Amino acid sequence: MAKNVPDWFKAGSVYQINPRTFSHEGTLKAVEAELPFLAEVGFAAIYLCPIFSADDSTDKAFWST
Repeated sequence: MAKNVPDWFKAGSVYQINPRTFSHEGTLKAVEAELPFLAEVGFAAIYLCPIFSADDSTDKAFWST
């Protein structure tokens, strides 16, 4: 059975965000602050990568991107 896809999804782009590496702060609050800009440049949807517990290391050399 075919599903209807909304027009906004067909015409828009999806932007994927990993909160930990998206900003210097690595927080959802920092992601939220950028949403107006992402909408302004044409992204219709945001895919938020799964959020899970991680170690507390601040060494970004070992962060997955």
